[in-house]
Amino acid sequence: MNKKPCAAIYTLGCRTNQYESNAIAEKLVGLGFNICDFSEQADVYIINTCSVTAEADRKSRQMIRRGKKLNPEATVIVTGCFSQLEPRVAAELGADFVCGNRNKLDAADYALKAINKKTKKEIKVPDIDSMPIESMLASQAGKTRAFIKIEDGCDNRCAYCIIRTARGGVVSREPEDITREAKKMVAGGVREIVITGTEIASYGRDSGKYTLADAIAAVGESGAERIRIGSVEPSVINAEFVEKIAAVPAFLPSFHLSLQSGSDRILAAMRRKYNSAGVLKSVELIRAAYPDAEFSADIIVGFPGEGEDDFECTMRLAESIGLYHIHIFPYSDRRGTEATKMGGKISAQVKNDRFDRLDALSEKLAEARYGEYIKNGKSLDVLFEEKSGEYYVGHAQNMLEVKVKSEEDLTGRIFSCVPREYLGDCALCEPGRETDGERIKNERA
Repeated sequence: MNKKPCAAIYTLGCRTNQYESNAIAEKLVGLGFNICDFSEQADVYIINTCSVTAEADRKSRQMIRRGKKLNPEATVIVTGCFSQLEPRVAAELGADFVCGNRNKLDAADYALKAINKKTKKEIKVPDIDSMPIESMLASQAGKTRAFIKIEDGCDNRCAYCIIRTARGGVVSREPEDITREAKKMVAGGVREIVITGTEIASYGRDSGKYTLADAIAAVGESGAERIRIGSVEPSVINAEFVEKIAAVPAFLPSFHLSLQSGSDRILAAMRRKYNSAGVLKSVELIRAAYPDAEFSADIIVGFPGEGEDDFECTMRLAESIGLYHIHIFPYSDRRGTEATKMGGKISAQVKNDRFDRLDALSEKLAEARYGEYIKNGKSLDVLFEEKSGEYYVGHAQNMLEVKVKSEEDLTGRIFSCVPREYLGDCALCEPGRETDGERIKNERA
């Protein structure tokens, strides 16, 4: 009996990449491969790269080299944003096959050809705007939480961002297609579906027929117990949006804002489509509909021209929202972006200082948000995803992270839990009664 070939996939960057890696893995399994850990000796190494920052580029280059080091005889395949932007560099670093963002499933086809010794070194990166969104249905069976991709590409022209070049313009899936895939996930045992894409706030703008709220409703038609969205631009959160999502009982009130700055002057220079007052209005609308809603955010520090007053505006806005987590990015030049040519560049020392100050604020705000639940004895409906050491780890309906100790296996189950102690990055809870997820649905109905 012949041993199945082994393929390892390493994913950098966003949830969209994670989703696409899952789709590649499922196709590989269908072609007769076993999926192994990237640290193991594999027959094929696939690196799904990122290029959102200079650090992401560095890690992408590093992982391409590592594939060849782990097994010099293996086939190395590179896809993702770095390969879309720098295909020849990827090949020079050791890739046998380089494909782009909208033909990622070609990675699986090439892997099979490589096993059958029918390949040659190849770069296959089509023009990003010449291809439709690739059908990448991934059941992600056996997972507690799974991602569903509703669109690809971005039509924004933010001054600091290269993703429009790497991912192309917005191309959206039809709601019926989204519902069909979500049903497949639910049938496979998935309890929570996370809606993702390159820029989900732009869903439907290519046709003018749909909005993000329609995509959320489409997932809701699948019977999923829990639905949440990935990173979202604040400008999409208006009264109509909130009214529509409130009609989807399974929707969970966690919002990761693509905020970037709290300074109106810097937001304008970044070419963002909102200001600080608009952000606060969006937060108010959400909290009026979902009193238990929680917010996190992406913030860039050290954008060209950012003064101390601008940075203080960002700090104040983060406090005003009451963020429970801040994902901080020190600004880095990206070749081909408008910001690269801007004056007023910020020194590394100042960027590091602002990073540290914002990080300290993030920790303070997190303690305050978790502390409110501990003080008031508020229960959280937690879906437990895995066991880590002596704890079972999961996320509440509003994305707060929870750990519990238990003699029984909690993986894949939902419990109503009361936080007792803040551990610095999550809450230590006592598991209460197990719930089938109906309590939240009934309350909102």
